[in-house]
Amino acid sequence: MLLLDASGRTLMGHQERRSLGALGWRVDSAAASRLLPDSAAAAEMTARILIEILHVAHPADLSCHLEVLSAP
Repeated sequence: MLLLDASGRTLMGHQERRSLGALGWRVDSAAASRLLPDSAAAAEMTARILIEILHVAHPADLSCHLEVLSAP
């Protein structure tokens, strides 16, 4: 299973998904998720994923959608 963008391009292949799993993320066919303690931890983890897993030269090179879910 691969995660694809709206144009059908691969965003995360099998290796990238395994790498996220090793970092404690839950990855399914539609999304990757992980509960983090605060926004600073979320920002740090996001930058780490962009640079180490997706090999983005600089996070500012991307347009991202972040959805924050509130706790019940």
